[in-house]
Amino acid sequence: MSASPTRPSPRTDAAPMAFTFREFARGACVAWVWFLLFSTLASTAIFHWGALIALMYAVPWSLAALLIGSPLAYGLGRVMRSIASVPGHLVVFTAFGAVVGIGTTTIAFTAPWSDLSGDGMSAVSVPAVAMWIAATVAVPLGWRFTSKRALRGDAAELGVASPA
Repeated sequence: MSASPTRPSPRTDAAPMAFTFREFARGACVAWVWFLLFSTLASTAIFHWGALIALMYAVPWSLAALLIGSPLAYGLGRVMRSIASVPGHLVVFTAFGAVVGIGTTTIAFTAPWSDLSGDGMSAVSVPAVAMWIAATVAVPLGWRFTSKRALRGDAAELGVASPA
């Protein structure tokens, strides 16, 4: 079986941080997995629940956040594709993760139809803040994992040292 031809990199001098949809999807999925890991660890530590119970709450809420937040993250990435600064991207995606985390957690802990709203916890309780932090950290980790992989692939294709 022959190897598939390599696709040209979407990154150019004018758009050094451009990305493909596949790269974006990879980053979003990696961020989601990081969130599930962090939120499960935090929930288990706070409540002494088993990981399965923590995931029972985290998976549906975070999946909804992933589906709703992904188009916004994609648009944000497209706007920032001409900015080569890795720290700049990390700051922006950390802020984005915080906004998504705060928004999702606030809805989860206050909506009358939410299983979590009846537990007497508020949107600023220790568990809610733990979820905010989990999202704030997970989003830039997903971005960084994917950007490093993409930039390393570009460098290997060109035969130069990776800039990231």
